[in-house]
Amino acid sequence: MFKRIRELTYNAFTGADNKSLDIGRILWTVGTFVYFGLSVYDIAMGGKFVPMDWATGLGIVLAAGGAAIGMKANAEPKPVTKDEDEK
Repeated sequence: MFKRIRELTYNAFTGADNKSLDIGRILWTVGTFVYFGLSVYDIAMGGKFVPMDWATGLGIVLAAGGAAIGMKANAEPKPVTKDEDEK
């Protein structure tokens, strides 16, 4: 089970070739966790929680990460095919 989870996590953070780690995907995930952490901290310190504002902010964080991944899609390493392995 843990092997499958590790494999799933690794594939989520690699590019199209599933070998090279993608810093954009890693930073996107870190940014999302930081957003959640800062939200919890703000509420714990007595901040007012407005669901619409929070959801808008989360949407912006997720959209920005998706846009960054999309912009660099052409620069990702291509997956190696079996024909290229034999050469």
